[in-house]
Amino acid sequence: MESPKDPAVGVRLIVAYKLVRGTVALTLAVGLAVAAFNDGGTWLRDLAAALRGHFMGMWSVHLADLLVRASSPRSLAIGASVLLADGVFTLFEAWALRRSFPWAPWLVIVATSAFLPFEAYELARGIHAGRLTFFLANLAVVAYLVRRKSLPSSRP
Repeated sequence: MESPKDPAVGVRLIVAYKLVRGTVALTLAVGLAVAAFNDGGTWLRDLAAALRGHFMGMWSVHLADLLVRASSPRSLAIGASVLLADGVFTLFEAWALRRSFPWAPWLVIVATSAFLPFEAYELARGIHAGRLTFFLANLAVVAYLVRRKSLPSSRP
């Protein structure tokens, strides 16, 4: 029998995934906020120019275009805000799962599955390794927690 201090391996893996994902989101949010307030994204536009000038691959042209579109101070501020909210909420999910609150698995199921249709749509537009990995990881989290919640409980 598992106790709140000793969650199942699957739950521990989900907590670790959420902690890493939340930390990365918060780190990116800080980076975008600093760029928005310091130079308004000049360094992103410089990077885009370097990519266009030194690399001829299609991926580098797409990346350069994305950097130019995302380098306005307004876009950077919006991106930082969204990443901040996502990072904080993702860390909250990890904390709630780790503390073994009875509602925590359902919170993670709802929050994670809400974006699966959008992720599937993006995959339909073009399969990329990162996008596919992210989709499969989120799908595995939802499937594991739903299956775990639907199993009969062994607790008295």
